[in-house]
Amino acid sequence: MRKALARGRRAQKTLNRRDAETRRRQGEEINIHEGHEGHEECKKALCYLPSFVLFVTFVDKNILFVSSLRLRVSAVQKSSRQNTKLRDVSRATPSLACLLLIALLLMTGCDQSASAPAVRPTVPAGTCVVRGVVRFAGPAPVAKIIGGDCCPGSAPVVDEALVVGNGGALKNVVVYIKSGPNIAMPAVKDKVLAQKNCRYEPHVLAILTGQNLVVTSHDATLHNVHVEPENSAQQNFSQTLDATRSVHFDQPELVRFKCDVHPWMTAYVQVFDHPCFAVTGDDGRFEIGNLPAGTYTLVAWQEKLLTQEMSVTVTADKPAEVKFEYRP
Repeated sequence: MRKALARGRRAQKTLNRRDAETRRRQGEEINIHEGHEGHEECKKALCYLPSFVLFVTFVDKNILFVSSLRLRVSAVQKSSRQNTKLRDVSRATPSLACLLLIALLLMTGCDQSASAPAVRPTVPAGTCVVRGVVRFAGPAPVAKIIGGDCCPGSAPVVDEALVVGNGGALKNVVVYIKSGPNIAMPAVKDKVLAQKNCRYEPHVLAILTGQNLVVTSHDATLHNVHVEPENSAQQNFSQTLDATRSVHFDQPELVRFKCDVHPWMTAYVQVFDHPCFAVTGDDGRFEIGNLPAGTYTLVAWQEKLLTQEMSVTVTADKPAEVKFEYRP
């Protein structure tokens, strides 16, 4: 009987040891799995950190992981050997290190922003010229009164969105070389956009990046100048009689000017990073000079009829003559 009881106790101890060993191995597998997840979280967070919200979510997950890890370590200390505890703690290191790296990235900034655009090299001015005319192949639109009577003695304001002169000559068309050469030029003077008789003069103009555009008012009434660039930040300021204000633009873009007080008042400013442009006058003609010899894409822009393009080759022996024709 005693021998049977002794054999039973020894068998129970053996089962207990096997059970403890099984639990210990399962714990190590869980730790290894979670340590691997820590590595993966680190890689994903470092490579695809799209917002601060994701970072906060990741921190929360790591806090929960570290808290549960501490509980496991405490349990291991009571039921396992010291080296098992050390292995568990070492497996937590990748996730904690990842957390520290992400915090460092947020403080210093990730090196994923677009690099600043390179400064375009200047080229010497050439001797080639392209010139021509822009015409409207259709009946000239009837002049339409769109505003006026905002100041004592001011004349009615006529719509200038499509101004057609003799022979179909089209005014206020911006003609330019697409991606034109950055020709070295002397310092440019300021250009003026005036408010006279509750209209902008000129209605269309072109300037260089960084060139000052002086906005003036010659009206004895309040104007609110609203500047609407395609890409840059908008501007908004009020002007009364004899007021002046300078604005400039740092990148090529189309800029619309309007008055929030007098809605018929509009003007368009084309901004270029090269000097190869011109604006047609009453006769619809334009000329672009100082071009190096070569083949270029010539573009015409009109606020209602939009753009046309053509290829043109310029040489030093004679000016290149071209013609743009818009149809209704």
